[in-house]
Amino acid sequence: MDCVRIGIVGLGNMGTLTANFIHAGEIAHCVIGAVCDNRTERIAYAKAHYAEVPETCFYEDFREMLATAPIDAVYIATPHYLHPAVAIEAFSRGLHVITEKPEAVYTEAAREMNAAYAAAAAAHPHLKYAIMYNQRTNPYYQRIREMIRSGELGVLRRAVWNIT
Repeated sequence: MDCVRIGIVGLGNMGTLTANFIHAGEIAHCVIGAVCDNRTERIAYAKAHYAEVPETCFYEDFREMLATAPIDAVYIATPHYLHPAVAIEAFSRGLHVITEKPEAVYTEAAREMNAAYAAAAAAHPHLKYAIMYNQRTNPYYQRIREMIRSGELGVLRRAVWNIT
């Protein structure tokens, strides 16, 4: 596959940021194939800014986009509780999935997502699934990880981490 046509679900901060990177050509071998957001003002924004997306490839319902858009993959940047529903539907259609963190809000939903991926990957062996952990390359957090792994902080008993 020379170029991945990606459907973006959710044009909030992360969805718009990622769409802008793709639109600017900063993500190699990737084009915006479709855009979905349930807010009409975000669809209007997308139509005004992403002229390369065909007029028929803007959606307010992710199920309709996944069923009809000419895409190879889906990027999920919705509110956290929707990640599983979008991913499971995408897997059922043999689409690659990239989702923002967290994978899911509830453990059982994450298990359902992983099971849906396993079933889809059995039918489509080249199918990919990834979760974006956008803080993993931050030197601050890399140093904390290094300190924990080295034992410099002693034995880690509990950690609470909120990034808002």
